Amino acid sequence: MGTKLKLFDPVRLAATFVCVTLLTALLWTVGTDWSVRQTQRYFDELQQTYGSMAEPGAVLNYAQLYGAEEDTAGNSAAASGGDASWGEQPAFYIPREVEMFCQFFALASLLVFCLALAAGLLGALFRRLALGRGFWGKLPLEWHVFMGFCVLVCCWDGAGHIVWAARDGTFADVAHTLFFLDAGGSMLLGKAVAAGLLWLGVFFVFEAGAALGAGLRDGFWRYLRCRCLLVRVPAALWGTCGAAVRRFASVDLRRPVENTLFRLLLINFLLVALLCSAWFAGIAGALIYSFVLFFILRRWFVRLQKNYNTVLAHTQHMAQGSLDVPLEEDVGVLNPLRDELNAVQAGFARAVREEVRSQNMKTELITNVSHDLKTPLTAIITYVDLLKDDSLDEATRREYVATLEKKSQRLKRLIEDLFEMSKAASGSVTLHKETVELASLMRQLQFELEDAIAACGVDFRWSFPPEKLYAELDGQKTFRMLENLVVNITKYALAGTRAYLSLQRQGQRAVIMMKNVSSAELDFDAATITERFVRGDRSRNTEGSGLGLAIAKSFAELQGGTFAVETDGDLFKATVTFPLCAAPAPVQEPQPGPEGPAPEALPAAEA
Repeated sequence: MGTKLKLFDPVRLAATFVCVTLLTALLWTVGTDWSVRQTQRYFDELQQTYGSMAEPGAVLNYAQLYGAEEDTAGNSAAASGGDASWGEQPAFYIPREVEMFCQFFALASLLVFCLALAAGLLGALFRRLALGRGFWGKLPLEWHVFMGFCVLVCCWDGAGHIVWAARDGTFADVAHTLFFLDAGGSMLLGKAVAAGLLWLGVFFVFEAGAALGAGLRDGFWRYLRCRCLLVRVPAALWGTCGAAVRRFASVDLRRPVENTLFRLLLINFLLVALLCSAWFAGIAGALIYSFVLFFILRRWFVRLQKNYNTVLAHTQHMAQGSLDVPLEEDVGVLNPLRDELNAVQAGFARAVREEVRSQNMKTELITNVSHDLKTPLTAIITYVDLLKDDSLDEATRREYVATLEKKSQRLKRLIEDLFEMSKAASGSVTLHKETVELASLMRQLQFELEDAIAACGVDFRWSFPPEKLYAELDGQKTFRMLENLVVNITKYALAGTRAYLSLQRQGQRAVIMMKNVSSAELDFDAATITERFVRGDRSRNTEGSGLGLAIAKSFAELQGGTFAVETDGDLFKATVTFPLCAAPAPVQEPQPGPEGPAPEALPAAEA
């Protein structure tokens, strides 16, 4: 059932052709010979009983049947009602040979058709043959019954005449009578037409049996529902009428109640008017209508009560904190309320998840800030205590002072990053936007970080578009954002690998993409790495505040752009996009006047 059936399945066609041809040959040979022998036997018995009077097509009267000596018999006269000429009345008709042959051939055809029907039923049980699955198997049951009836009617009389005419050479007359053809006495054409008609009759019966067998194999009731018009049409009409009534009498609490009342009153008026037109019989009809209306209203209110209890139970579960399972059950007129409750439930669940995530982030933020602030502060306190020792030589003292300066600068940068991140998150940062050419900005970044790039051992590959891309940005903050990304590559990329930095245009946006291979395993979540104080180094042994990517994301979003991080194995990819703007208008130089160029202004001292 799950495989798609081919229109011309060679296995099915071969099995059908072989079975139909064998049964047709059986009917043509054995059936015809049996019908001829039975016809000859019938006339031989008539010749023995009635002698030379038993000629095909003759009509025998009572005198010929009972003999002339019984003409005056009392019992015969009494039987004929006293009529003296009863012996001349027709009593027995002897059919012609072709008529008797048609009757016997009809019986043989019926037997062969039963065999064809049984062969189709049994053949459909073998799924490999795929009998009953083609075009004929999709036809309704009534079609097969109608075709079987037509085949039986044709074979009861017409097929026998054609076969007889094909045997005795009188096919030309039959062809002219039935098909208006001039066969010219051709025996071969007669046999071909007779065999073809028999083959078609057996084929229709065989396909009907195969279709019925395939349907019974998949289930009798299912076959009736799918292939029987007497079942499908009433079911479709019932469903259509029921849907129309339900749609007409439906109640939607979101719409004005007048429309619903008007429809219900209109239905009631039509029914009452119909009952009133029945005179006294309408009283009984009104009584029945009242009972029916009572049960309909009772069923409607019971269903409404059940739906109300279902919605009430769901709201109680929501009140108890169950926000994971929505209400999917059909609650009738309360479906709009169900949808709103599901929306409220989804909103509450989303708010709870965000709140839990926010609390976890706050806890992690406090922990990370405490660790990052405590590390340089502890070092500063330690070296201050060491400097209090008067026995230190000058070289050691200078080394301690340098370490103190390094730790204090790190603490200063951390505090500055923290304040800048707080202002960016609150939206209170001031942006000085101007038209920036992005390729020039990236080339400046490449020039200023040339020493760090050369020292890290990573091969940087820069790619710029042939056209100039402009965007309304804060040049200083955008430069710092891109600088943080490039510095991260110099710190965490694997030495000896390549890093790809590209600028390209996609529609109305400029896309800056940076890709590098990490020296350490990327076991963090790319969706949370851009949060504040989240670092790829979970042990936090390397230098860094964990604010670089968070600041980059905030600056990008504040300027109408996007920032995204993706990981694929050890491949780290950062993507920044900005909306493009039009190129700035060129600055026009002042044109000289008609009296020549204007004199240069003198310096203030000379003036």
